[in-house]
Amino acid sequence: MNTTESQIKRLRTMVNDPIPDSGTDADAAFSNAELEEILTETNDMYQAASDIWILKAGMVQGGIESYAVGSEHYELTSMKDQYDHALAMASMYVERAGRS
Repeated sequence: MNTTESQIKRLRTMVNDPIPDSGTDADAAFSNAELEEILTETNDMYQAASDIWILKAGMVQGGIESYAVGSEHYELTSMKDQYDHALAMASMYVERAGRS
């Protein structure tokens, strides 16, 4: 499968891997070449998105879940919630791949 720039851009959007402003794809979690390779291997946009969400689930790392500064208190998304979200996204896209 020959991939286009618009397909890579769409896949990047589907997996929530934006390129930072004034940055390049090297500043994102996945390079354009990595996304192109995954898309070529799967030959299906939805299956590629599912595979990437599974990879993202494996990349979830623990950290501070809440902290306070003076009278301000901040709650961050837990590692489990991030992991569960990534797997739910993978599941959604694999179901769509089966229908395409």
